[in-house]
Amino acid sequence: MPAILAVLLAWFAALAVATAADELPKVARDQLDNSGPALAKAFGDFRKRLLEENAKLVATLQKALEKATKAGNFDEAVAVKKALEQAKSGELMRAFIAPALADPFGDGTLGADPDGPAVVTLSTGDPVGNLAANQPAYSNRDYLFSAVPAALQGFSYAKRPFKEPAACTLKVVGGGVLYVVVGTPPDGLDLPALGFVATDMSVKCTTGHLPIVKKQVRAGETIVLPASAVTNSFPIWKAK
Repeated sequence: MPAILAVLLAWFAALAVATAADELPKVARDQLDNSGPALAKAFGDFRKRLLEENAKLVATLQKALEKATKAGNFDEAVAVKKALEQAKSGELMRAFIAPALADPFGDGTLGADPDGPAVVTLSTGDPVGNLAANQPAYSNRDYLFSAVPAALQGFSYAKRPFKEPAACTLKVVGGGVLYVVVGTPPDGLDLPALGFVATDMSVKCTTGHLPIVKKQVRAGETIVLPASAVTNSFPIWKAK
């Protein structure tokens, strides 16, 4: 958890350096200096609450692990144990709050790279992986990717179910470019109507080549990807 505080302090220090480099008028510098104590207190209160919420997360996962182990649900126990370890180290909470730290004003503009990858959350409980060859393409099959675009290597992607049609709602928490792998069959998928444009990229897996489209998105935007009968469309976004 100290790493989270370090991020906050680093951001505050960077702000001070940036304002000095920009040679702001004295009135602006004075007001920023006056804001310092209040912001320092806010960051201290934030860290205290963050530690409290992380403790709750650890306690909840610990109980879930004990329950899964007692019930003999070993697959769930393994997954919960991994999440528990990430919670104890602060990794889960750090990833959860990262979009807010990157965009403290909540308008998707501060620190956003319009040409960089977007950050999204999913309405589904689909597992998330890091895009690469030999990684599973689906959540319910062993089919693997055999080729992925070099430009998207290592990005996060949703492992959606194969031949289980389901729509997916995306909430954009960090503006940028959102990539979507087009599902099959494409009947009923009017992605251009949603603002997506074609790219020259695609992924290849056991089920064939799947084209990739993209769209410039802003924080706060909601996008619904319709279901497909064979392969559901799935998003590719910035890895945390």
